[in-house]
Amino acid sequence: MGISTIYRRDIDGLRAVAVLGVVAYHFGASWLPGGFTGVDVFFVISGFVITAKLRREIACGEFSIFGFYEGRVRRILPALLTMLGVSLVLGWFLLMPGDYQDLGASAAYSAFGLGNLFFYGNTGYFDQAADLQPLLHTWSLGVEEQFYFVWPLLLLAGITFVRSHRRLIAILSVGLVAAFAYAVRKVGSDPTAAFYLPAPRAWELGLGAIIAFAPPLRNRALAETGNVIGIFLIATSFIAINSEMPFPGATALPACVGAALLVWPKATCYTAKILGMRLAVAIGLISYSLYLWHWPVLVFYRHYKGGAFPSGFEIVALAATTFSLAYLSWRFIEKPFRHKGSSSRTAVAVALATAALVAVPSLVVAQQSGFETRVPPETMGLSSLKAMWEWDCKTQYFPPLGGDYCVFGATVEEAKSFGIVWGDSHAEHAAALIEGVAQDNGIAFALLNNCPAALGASVRRVRADVPNYESLCADRRAAALRGLSDPRLRYMVLAGSWNPFSRFVSSETFPQKGRELVVAGLDELLGTVKRRDVSFILLDQVPTFDRDPVACHIAEVSGLIRSRCTDLGYRGYNASAIVQPKRFPGFDALARRYPFLTVVHPRDALCSDELQTCETEIDGELIFRDGNHLRRNLSPKARKDLAEHIGLADAIRSTVSLAGGSKL
Repeated sequence: MGISTIYRRDIDGLRAVAVLGVVAYHFGASWLPGGFTGVDVFFVISGFVITAKLRREIACGEFSIFGFYEGRVRRILPALLTMLGVSLVLGWFLLMPGDYQDLGASAAYSAFGLGNLFFYGNTGYFDQAADLQPLLHTWSLGVEEQFYFVWPLLLLAGITFVRSHRRLIAILSVGLVAAFAYAVRKVGSDPTAAFYLPAPRAWELGLGAIIAFAPPLRNRALAETGNVIGIFLIATSFIAINSEMPFPGATALPACVGAALLVWPKATCYTAKILGMRLAVAIGLISYSLYLWHWPVLVFYRHYKGGAFPSGFEIVALAATTFSLAYLSWRFIEKPFRHKGSSSRTAVAVALATAALVAVPSLVVAQQSGFETRVPPETMGLSSLKAMWEWDCKTQYFPPLGGDYCVFGATVEEAKSFGIVWGDSHAEHAAALIEGVAQDNGIAFALLNNCPAALGASVRRVRADVPNYESLCADRRAAALRGLSDPRLRYMVLAGSWNPFSRFVSSETFPQKGRELVVAGLDELLGTVKRRDVSFILLDQVPTFDRDPVACHIAEVSGLIRSRCTDLGYRGYNASAIVQPKRFPGFDALARRYPFLTVVHPRDALCSDELQTCETEIDGELIFRDGNHLRRNLSPKARKDLAEHIGLADAIRSTVSLAGGSKL
């Protein structure tokens, strides 16, 4: 029953494999689309190593809960708190106030092992992009620490009260299977919770824990076979899994099983010797610091570059910086603090006090809204992605749709007629533009969001991040068609991010590919419309840039340490940077086929192919939120003027008389 506590070089080598997979993935290695599963390998390693240690201490009567937590804080906190402190300093010089405010809040959470809870609540579609959150990687530390907050006591109770070794393993196995089943179900119902919260991740740490009770593999051939299979499973995860797949759940199983096979105690074999080679062990020893530093190094540099991903040469330089910081962190922070120098209770108390010393200034940063005085007042509207998406839309009962929706323009009670803006996030920014003209014309519009109108019937889209997305879009379509049965509904605005056409799925009805599917889906919808007193407006996509004009603007006017966009001016953005056709192919043909359809092409008004420029400002305000969304926190006048400028206001006014209203 005994388990060896002898240092195993191969486990440090496995740590090297895990961290290199994560770092390579984050640094843009397209040949490792599943490198992020290295974190899952870490969970299994951690579950095994910690449980093996706990089991030995409990068996020898040496277990102390304060002693355990002392070991954790000595292992985790010194390097973590140093990284958090450095990040707060860098954020002062590099981040806009809204982003700096988020950094402060996430640092305060992370200082006490709660980073995953912060990011669970702050990584929605319209929060700061996840890949630009400097402390996003601390979610995994939070998962571990919350697991280990309860696991030692559960293990102590199990070993104390379940005397039979086999019965204890059986109980742990049942718990492991139940935890895995829960994780799989959670991925299908709430993928964000499944990713960030400890309960859906517990089976990964638990898998490593149960291996700590497994008998050693004495047979060398069996041991070698297990290791080879383990390496194959991890390699397969790194190569075959990608971020578009549902994760973690069952998709994390190959990496976790592979790690479990490799950490399983066994006879010495060749694969273990390979993992125990000097270079692999050296990287494994600094793997924690390497994980801690690689992400803020990359993210802060991306902020400096205006969000752009670094070039090949820059990646090499960033990697060298990361490894240097990791070694220094391991040598001068991790190692010195691992040695005991006081009682366990005192060490834990000092650790918590030190965490508070980092958390307090972090909370001040958050409470002070990221210290807005660091940037000129006129840039505050660009404070963060979240700030640029703010728009006050009241929820009301909307009769044509038979439910509560975001309603704007005229109130439902005072409206002369009703309209619907239907689509995805592009419908959400279009709604803010329509608000003023709708109010002027006595129209109450409701926002029917989350799905573009081309979806919901024969044309589909699969999204791993949104459970039951196909049925959601079918429901949206059904709601819109139900709304047409209300004679007061006279206007339907269709908006969407039409150009990522590869995300749409063909069917037997429409076997086409690419942009043809968008047109086919809209054609199918419009063909079902029987009423001729309803005016449809199809909004083509706004200019979509391969470089964020907001970042260029911020670099120019904020006074922060940012790389200037010397090649592309932010006021007359180079039209060659647009990554879409001038007009979406097929939209104008739809308008010719359906007389009740009007098409609006924003790019016609905003861009000049002759001058090779696109406008990015109106009334002195930057109109873009990112490379393909408009800001919703523009002033009411700027929103109305922009709607006029791109022809959207005129299209609505023109259709008022067609739909039987009074034209202004």
